[in-house]
Amino acid sequence: MSGVLFLVLVAGFAPTLYLRAFFDVPPIPIYLYVHGAVITCWFLWLITQTSLVAIGRTDVHRRIGFGGAVLALAVVFAGPMATMGMVPRLPAMGLDLETNIYFITWVIWGNFISVSAFAVLVLAGILLRRQSDVHKRLMLLASLSIISPALARIAFWPVFEWIEEIPFVVSGSLVLLATLGIHDLIVNKRLHKATIVGGVIVVVTIFAPLVIANADFAQTFVRGLG
Repeated sequence: MSGVLFLVLVAGFAPTLYLRAFFDVPPIPIYLYVHGAVITCWFLWLITQTSLVAIGRTDVHRRIGFGGAVLALAVVFAGPMATMGMVPRLPAMGLDLETNIYFITWVIWGNFISVSAFAVLVLAGILLRRQSDVHKRLMLLASLSIISPALARIAFWPVFEWIEEIPFVVSGSLVLLATLGIHDLIVNKRLHKATIVGGVIVVVTIFAPLVIANADFAQTFVRGLG
């Protein structure tokens, strides 16, 4: 799953970040490169940690665990940094604020909610790190909670032109979440408690922005970012 999430990240941001030299895309500010580097490092770290456990090197896994805590903190700061600068860049993205106010509000509040869920899940995973079955699920769910921006960019691929972006992101996130539940049911014959609790948090991050985006306060906040 850590590998799948990384592939989703790379696929989503290849045109605008990783392979932008090969695409006709507008320039982006330095802070977005920083944001991209932080998020990339987080998912690479996740692959490293899960791989170390898979080959039995839990000693190394524990020794470099502090680095993950530092990266998680960087993600918590880098996420809002990128989100706050989104509205002023709308013209370069070809979007009009008022015409797309619901969509833009959904994106911005969704990012805020996602990074909040990420922080909660990572903190819980760190505090419960001695319970390996709980720890690994919480760290995976934390990573899943911040994958929606990558899914949103994949939604623009021509092959997915038959489905709008919001339904694509919602359904894609739910499919990724469901894989953990299916794993639990196949391997353990029941849903793990961490899957249930963490899964509920992730579901909230998926659906809450859909509701909040209609609220006047949320849209007023977004207009203020301009």
